[in-house]
Amino acid sequence: MKAILRSISSDTFNIRTWSPEDAECFALDLLLKIGAEGSDGVDNFDLKVCSPSWLAQTPWSFRWGRGLLIVAEYDFTAIEKEISAHVAACQGDTWIEIAVKLSRTLMWEFEDYVQ
Repeated sequence: MKAILRSISSDTFNIRTWSPEDAECFALDLLLKIGAEGSDGVDNFDLKVCSPSWLAQTPWSFRWGRGLLIVAEYDFTAIEKEISAHVAACQGDTWIEIAVKLSRTLMWEFEDYVQ
């Protein structure tokens, strides 16, 4: 069984038409809908995509890397391609096995429910 990226969206703007003021200094929060190949069902995964310069300019004392994709500059086509390839590389015998693997890098909506 293989994971498939079904859609990418943002709560704040249309990601297909949006572009940051500075392509080398930006951050955006994405909602990824991912399902198993051959199934119509999806689970939600969250991911922040940002540039190194945005990280350098954002005040914080500690930040963990899970749920974070760092890219040199904003290129939505390249970002979408990378996310899609990352998701497609995740395989398992069951959806739960796949989702647990995806939750190592993405923030899964059900990660605290599965035992």
